[in-house]
Amino acid sequence: MNSFDDFLPSILGQVVRWLGVNAPLYLAWLAGIVLAISRWRRHPTVSLLTLIALALLLLSSVVGVIVFAWLPHVLIDRSSSIDLSVVYSLVGLVLNAIRAAGWGIILVALFGWRTPPPVAPRYPIPPSGPPMRR
Repeated sequence: MNSFDDFLPSILGQVVRWLGVNAPLYLAWLAGIVLAISRWRRHPTVSLLTLIALALLLLSSVVGVIVFAWLPHVLIDRSSSIDLSVVYSLVGLVLNAIRAAGWGIILVALFGWRTPPPVAPRYPIPPSGPPMRR
């Protein structure tokens, strides 16, 4: 049985590579977090929801990278009864559920507090009240 220290360099290398590949997405999410914080006073509810959603997306992605790099090394020494595909599917399902919640919160932030524009009348409305004298 191998120790965790034997796998640590391999795990760290994978994590750094995968984080690097995802860096543009992380930068976009971080920019969104900064914008949400900077607009907090003007739109507190939308900013809060955006902040929560982007934090969920960022954390689920980073945690997913670490878990998917770490899992094979942990499960490789376990008994053969553990089906790796089932474990990966369950982890993927949980992470995708968290990401879907994040996107749902973003949609609520975008469309949840919008008031409909005033409806213009189809035809002119006659003035109310007594007729004006000339």
